[in-house]
Amino acid sequence: MPTAEPRFDSLLRHPVVRALARAAAPAPCHLVGGALRDRLLGRHGYDLDAVVAGSGEGVARRLAAELPARLVRLGGDRFAAFRLVGSAFTLDLWDRGSASLDADLARRDFTVNAFAVDAGSGRLADPFDGVGDCRRRRLRATTPRVLAEDPLRVVRLVRFAATLDGFRPDAETVALAQAAAPGLVAVAAERVREEMAKVLAAPDFAAGFELMAGLNLYPGLLLARPGAPAADGGAGGAVARLEELLAEGDTAPPTDRVVARLAVLFRSAGGADASALLAAYRRAGYLAAGPATVCHRLLALERLPSGEPAERRFLHRWGELWTTATVYLGAAGEPPPAAADWRRLVTRLTTLAAVHGQELFAPRPLLDGHQIQRLTGLAPSPRLGRLARRLLVAQVEGRVRDRREAEALLKRLSSGAD
Repeated sequence: MPTAEPRFDSLLRHPVVRALARAAAPAPCHLVGGALRDRLLGRHGYDLDAVVAGSGEGVARRLAAELPARLVRLGGDRFAAFRLVGSAFTLDLWDRGSASLDADLARRDFTVNAFAVDAGSGRLADPFDGVGDCRRRRLRATTPRVLAEDPLRVVRLVRFAATLDGFRPDAETVALAQAAAPGLVAVAAERVREEMAKVLAAPDFAAGFELMAGLNLYPGLLLARPGAPAADGGAGGAVARLEELLAEGDTAPPTDRVVARLAVLFRSAGGADASALLAAYRRAGYLAAGPATVCHRLLALERLPSGEPAERRFLHRWGELWTTATVYLGAAGEPPPAAADWRRLVTRLTTLAAVHGQELFAPRPLLDGHQIQRLTGLAPSPRLGRLARRLLVAQVEGRVRDRREAEALLKRLSSGAD
């Protein structure tokens, strides 16, 4: 068995890993999973995974007492798992029972997650050449059956393509994922929701989307037919435009990338029926209420505002979400604006928000309902509400700036002169 990669040395010297080796001895205990992969890629973090031969509960309890760390039993149908949470680390400890290390690694999804390093000796176990696949930036199924056994791994494949820079699946893994994708309908909705949230938040969402389309997860998953071929509604172009706009740089307030990406996907897949499609997706449990609500609002938009009064109304309507709405419309508006026009609009909106933000986002009415009622002599009624709304719109647009101007406009409105 070869020695460990030098890049694992600092991980093996970490106090948590040393304590793990002591707590497990004399039973074999190995580090596995993403922490090893990330070390090969030059990333550092201490969300650790380990697997121990025999019973892991005693190891977990001894380790929790020594570190100290909070111990949570995760459980499982096929094997036990324990999570230890400390001040600067998380360790998930898996109990492989009587299974061999190679058999345990064979249960993992992709070869880049299916190698192990002995926590004590540092010896490397790599039966599927996961280290080589990391170097080649290749995503490869560990065995032909692992994707069919848990179709959620098809979405994980997309997530890895979107989060691991330059990693792409080989042809055999793509074929296995295409065959397994229809099985997603039987996977618990909350598991799909959590994995899709990671895809939508990924730094290289464009790569993830390309793979989703290739696996017929898009638009199949949105249509409740994962794996079934369907027209993408021109989503590729809209996603490309969206990612270009998101790459323009940080905005203030920050753009909600997840919601903007969702809205673009549903607009492209559903067209005029996008909101109904989104509602069905939400009812199926694939999307939380918060992002679904904002996404519905975005889908009601058609085009960007034109002219300062409309721009002021736009900022008032969207508040802190105005950058999200602007980016979404820049990618999926009808028609999408030219990039130069979009940038000029963003500059104007940014200036308006900086200079008049509170006046636009949450203006205090110049005349309240009681004052409008007293000045007009109207009883509480829908007409009174309409007058209050028109006054507020005029205030947002900058047409009235003080109480005197508001009273003058109210007089014209109530007399029908305006």
